[in-house]
Amino acid sequence: MIIIAGVAFLVFVAIPLVLVVVDLMVALVLTALGIAARLLFRRPWTVEAVSEAGDRHRWRVVGLRASREHAADVANALAHGKPLPGGEEPSRPPVDGATSASP
Repeated sequence: MIIIAGVAFLVFVAIPLVLVVVDLMVALVLTALGIAARLLFRRPWTVEAVSEAGDRHRWRVVGLRASREHAADVANALAHGKPLPGGEEPSRPPVDGATSASP
């Protein structure tokens, strides 16, 4: 009876728990590698502002720090009614009702 309980524990608890932990580790490593590759190869980050009316403004900014600063500048401009920063990409409406058309 103890052997059956041990096998059941192994099959229903231990092995699935190990698989979940390994899966989470793989996901974390892939996420870290993706962010590192984006920073290393200097791919632009997309800063996007969407109004409640559906107006969409999008900028592509190189560098994580620069994109954070640009997002703060956009938020500040919107909060104080100032014109938006330049360098904006042409706006595209969502395709087939999708909420985001980011590349």
